[in-house]
Amino acid sequence: MKTEWKKYRKRILVLFLGIGIVAFAAGGSAWYMTVSRSGQDGEEPERPRQQEQAVQTVTAEGSVSVGTVSQTFEMDLSGFTGESAQGFSWQAGMDFPQINAGSALSSGSDSRTLSVEEVYVAVGEEVKAGDPILKVTDDALERIREDLNKDVSEAGLVYEQMVTQQEQTGAEASAEKKENELYGKYADTEYNLTVNELTEAVEELQESILQVQESMAEQQEELAERNEELALQQEVLENAVYSVDNEDPVENTYSWLVAMNAKVDAQRLIDSLEAEIEELEDSIAEQEAEIGDLNAQLTGAQRELETGSIEAESLRQTRLINLASAQEIYDVKTQLAQTESDNARRDYEEARERLNQLEEYLADGLICAELDGIVTGVTVSAGDGLQEGTELISINDYEDVTITVTLEESEMELAALGSGVLISFSAFPDETFAGEVTEIGDAQIDSNTNQTTYEVVVTVLENGSRLYEGMSAEVTFSSSGGTESPQEEAGN
Repeated sequence: MKTEWKKYRKRILVLFLGIGIVAFAAGGSAWYMTVSRSGQDGEEPERPRQQEQAVQTVTAEGSVSVGTVSQTFEMDLSGFTGESAQGFSWQAGMDFPQINAGSALSSGSDSRTLSVEEVYVAVGEEVKAGDPILKVTDDALERIREDLNKDVSEAGLVYEQMVTQQEQTGAEASAEKKENELYGKYADTEYNLTVNELTEAVEELQESILQVQESMAEQQEELAERNEELALQQEVLENAVYSVDNEDPVENTYSWLVAMNAKVDAQRLIDSLEAEIEELEDSIAEQEAEIGDLNAQLTGAQRELETGSIEAESLRQTRLINLASAQEIYDVKTQLAQTESDNARRDYEEARERLNQLEEYLADGLICAELDGIVTGVTVSAGDGLQEGTELISINDYEDVTITVTLEESEMELAALGSGVLISFSAFPDETFAGEVTEIGDAQIDSNTNQTTYEVVVTVLENGSRLYEGMSAEVTFSSSGGTESPQEEAGN
């Protein structure tokens, strides 16, 4: 396609230049006939007006540079890794599965290599597409064949496993869909039950604390009364002791007996009151401790109510979301299972394709040239290993033939990028080749002459199989094929 386009470009350029030359010749002939007729009539001949835009040309010499193209070993020998056997996994707490990325057929090189037995070409030789360029060893070829057959078997087994897993995933996804729909339907009821249960726990503790506080308040009131009564009895005891100590039991027998009885009664009441007071104080202390425990429990229950309500609301929202997206979740999981199964199938087909490619690409262990041309480099030798991407040989690329010439600054208006040129070779004196300006180098200034020049690269627009490296050429630039100079382009 590229060669046909170059030939087409050449025809256009040659036709365009031909039209310009014919037009110029026709103008000169017309002027000559006019002069002849005017002379015969005795009139002053009318001079033709100068053409507004005469065709300008400049010719420069250069040498041919033929590009090269490399032929590499393009067969993928990498092995089957079996990664697809792991499929995809459902991660805890997630509604969607995570797929294990990567292909089961490794893309990088591994230990599989072919060994070169013999190279059939050398630098400078001409080859045709299909000519053998090297042969690999039979042992290495057979080993790779066995490995690829093993890959086919393993990939087939993985594919069967993925089909089974796909069916299992479909059943699990269907059950999960029904579960999401059921939980979503009762999400509000579940939320209310949870919050009510936590609220009741808080209220029960609050009620217990209130009861203990009321009981403790009654006992504190009773304790105050007992302390009052104790103080009174202690005063009675003190008076009775005074009377007993100061009354003469002989002279004032009655008074002394009354005082003695009062003393005994007061002491008995004091002992009873002190026992009651001690019991009340112990009971109040226990109730204070109980209130402290209940308050701690209440704080925990209130915290559980707060966090539990948040969690219950979050769960409710999750249930409702899963209800709303139950079908979508089902579709995603089944589609992912389908994707994994498809990947395993493609791996299996690719493994079979690699085996088939081995038989086609390495028939009889030979690797053949892909293009016609002259060999410019051989990068493998007997004993070398071959893997995907290994460069084998380089060949002249006759679709990439260029000529580099030098033009002065004043000539650059004829050499705009993309402008057409005509190329001639002394080896083909009767032929002209079409070309195109494809590259313009930076300005170079001669420090001695202060002259500015440019290196201009011209690409030959037709197959250059008859041309060779270093061949002399003349390139003609014409104003009919140019546009703007590099300086004007930069200014625009």
